[in-house]
Amino acid sequence: MSLRAKAITGTIVFDVAAAAVVRFVGFWDAVTAGNFLGMSPNAGTIPQAFVVPDATADVLECVAHGFVNTETVVVWAVPGDPLPTGLVEGTVYFVINATTDDLQLSATSGGAAVAITAIGAGMLQKLVVETFGGQGTHTITACTMSLD
Repeated sequence: MSLRAKAITGTIVFDVAAAAVVRFVGFWDAVTAGNFLGMSPNAGTIPQAFVVPDATADVLECVAHGFVNTETVVVWAVPGDPLPTGLVEGTVYFVINATTDDLQLSATSGGAAVAITAIGAGMLQKLVVETFGGQGTHTITACTMSLD
C-alpha cells in the first residue's frame, strides 16, 4: 500500500458569489481540465467510525463521538462495509437524540430519525454549512489530503 499526502500551508482564499452555499471543498489535480480527486466537508473534523448493529432502532453506535443535537454531519462508506440502508453517502444530516456513544440522524433540523432498514457501518464527519448573503470570500487555513 502506498500513501501519498499533500499538506497545504498558509491560506487559500476563494471568491464566493452572493447567495452561494458552501458545504464541501473539492480537490482537483489541475486548475483547468483536471481530474476530480475527492472532497471534504466544509470545516470537517476527523471522521468518526460508526456501526448500526440493529436496524430496528435507527441508532448509530459511535463511541465517544462528541457530536451534539442539531449539528450537521455527513456519512461516508468504508471499503468492505455497506452503509446502513436508509443513509446516503455525502448527504447532509442533522444529529438528534445524541448520547455519549449513540446518536440518530434526521434529514431536517429537529425532524424524525432517518429510517434504517438494514445494518451496516461507515464514517461520520461534521460539516459546517456556510451561506453567503452577499459576495464574499471562503478561506481555508490548513488542509491535509491523503491518498492510499
